[in-house]
Amino acid sequence: MGPNSFFIPYASIVDRFVNHISNPRNERIIVSGAFGIGKTTFVKSYFDARQDEYITIRVSPINYSVSSNDSIFELIKADIIKQLYVQGHIKAKHFTKFSKSKAWLKYAKEQPLELAKQLSEALSKLHPLVEVTSAGFAGVVPLIKAVNEIDKKLKADARGRDAILIAHLESVVQRPGSYVEFNLISELIADVLEEIRKSGLKTVFIVDDLDRLDPDHIFRILNVLSVHYDHDIEKHKFGFDKVICICDLANIESIFRHRYGATADFHGYIDKFYSEEPFRFDNSDAIANYCQSLEAIQVPHVRIVLQILLVHFVNRGVLTIRQILRHLVSTPVATFIVCEEGMLTKDFQHPQNGMHIDPKAQRVYFESVDMPMLEMVRLLIVVFGSYDRYLDAMKSLREGGRVYLPKEHNDAVIQAFIMPLNFLDHVQKPKRFFFRSFDVRDAAHDFRHDDNLDWPIWKLKGYEIRIVLRYIAGNRYDGSDSYFKDFHFDVRKKPEQAQIELKELSDWIVRIAEYVKSSRLSHQLGIASA
Repeated sequence: MGPNSFFIPYASIVDRFVNHISNPRNERIIVSGAFGIGKTTFVKSYFDARQDEYITIRVSPINYSVSSNDSIFELIKADIIKQLYVQGHIKAKHFTKFSKSKAWLKYAKEQPLELAKQLSEALSKLHPLVEVTSAGFAGVVPLIKAVNEIDKKLKADARGRDAILIAHLESVVQRPGSYVEFNLISELIADVLEEIRKSGLKTVFIVDDLDRLDPDHIFRILNVLSVHYDHDIEKHKFGFDKVICICDLANIESIFRHRYGATADFHGYIDKFYSEEPFRFDNSDAIANYCQSLEAIQVPHVRIVLQILLVHFVNRGVLTIRQILRHLVSTPVATFIVCEEGMLTKDFQHPQNGMHIDPKAQRVYFESVDMPMLEMVRLLIVVFGSYDRYLDAMKSLREGGRVYLPKEHNDAVIQAFIMPLNFLDHVQKPKRFFFRSFDVRDAAHDFRHDDNLDWPIWKLKGYEIRIVLRYIAGNRYDGSDSYFKDFHFDVRKKPEQAQIELKELSDWIVRIAEYVKSSRLSHQLGIASA
C-alpha cells in the first residue's frame, strides 16, 4: 500500500461541513482541529469531489514566513495568479483588458500592457521558485517567457506626459502591501473570479498550514491576511465567495495569550476570520473505522490487536492521522532467527519423546515471521516516532479505570499473545518452549494424538492451546526450517467467562517491548530508538 492509496472514510463529518459551508452568509470559515488530525486531507477531498461546484485556490503561509509584510501581499497574489493560470482561468484576453477603476483608466489606456509587466513581476516572486518550473506547473513557463518579452519593450518606452499622475497612482494606490492597494494584478484576480462566478461556480480561497508556522510568524501572517477584510472593496478584496483558514484554534489561542497576556481579548481578535462560528474538525470516529480495516499486519489475530490499540489511542487523542500514516512507509523487516537451541541425541532416545524429530537434527529454532507480534511492536514504534513514546502510550492504557475488550475478540487476542508470552516465560529454558515435556507421563495426562507427537501446549488467561505442527513420524523436523513454520492453533480448552482488560493488554505489550529492547531483537527489527 502506497501513500496515494490512503483513504479515511469521513462519515457524518461531510454532512456537518455541507451544512456549514452552504450558508451564503458564512463567507469566512475557520476549520479547527488538533495538529495532524487530517483537516487538510478532509478539506482537499471535500472540494476535489465537488469540482463542478467550486474552484479552489490554496495558499500555504509557511512559504511567506521569511518575507516582509509588504512582500506577503505580492506573494499571495502570485500564488493566486499562478493557480488561476494553471487551472486555465486566465486567458490572453485578460492581458489587454482595460481597468474598470476610474483612477486607473487613463493609465491603462496609455499602457495597456503594463498588466503583463506586473504579472511578470508577481510571478517572479513565487516561493519556492522551483515550483514554477516543476512538472506540475509547466504551463506557467511559456507565460513567464511571454510577459518577460513584453517587459523588455516596456522598459524601452517613455511614459510620456502623464508621468506625474502615474507616479502618484503608483505611490498611493498601487503600493504593494498598502491597505488600499488594488493594482492591476489585484484587478485581474477580481475580474477572473467574477467571470468564474458568472459561470455558476463558487470560488474558495484556502489558507492552509497555519499550524506549521513558528509562533513568531502566526500573528504576522494573520494580521496581513486580515487586511483583506478591512477595506471597502465589496466583501473580499479579490471577491472570493468563501475564505477558509485551516488551523488549530486552541493552539493559536494558547500562543496568543502567552504573547499578549492572559487577559488579552483573543476572541475579539480572531472573530474577524469567521462569519458564523469555527467548524470543529473531529475525525476520530472515521479514523477508528479506518483502523478497524487496517491490513498492515497480515496475521488476522494480530491485526485485531493492532486495530484495538489504534482505536483506543485515537479516541483518547494520543494518536493523530498524520502519525498513523507513517505505517504506509514502514518497510518490512527481513526474516531473522528469534531463538535457536542445540539438541542432544539423548533428548529423543525414548519413543514417548519427540517422534516428530529427526534424531540427526542438530538444532531447533524459530523465526520472526512465526511471532508476528514483533512486527506489530515495530510498526507501532514507527507510528509513534520513537520507542519511548510508544512505551509511554502503552502504559497510558492502564489509566482510566477498568476497560474490558469486546468478548468477541477474546480468542484472537489470546492467540496473538500466547506465543510471545510463553516464549518470555521459557526464555531461560527454551526446550520447554519448543516441546511440551521431556518427562515420562502416564496416558491419563498425555494430550498427544495416537501417533505420539510431542507438540507443546501453552496456557494463558484460562485458555489451553495446543500448537499443531506440520511434522509427523514420516515427515520429521530436521533443523533446516523454522520449527513453527506453517503452525496453527488448536484451542483445547477455554474458560466459560473470560474478560480481558485493556490494562492486561498493556502489561503484555510492555513486557514484550521491554524484552525487545533488552535483547538483540531491537537491532534485528531495525528499531533505532530502542
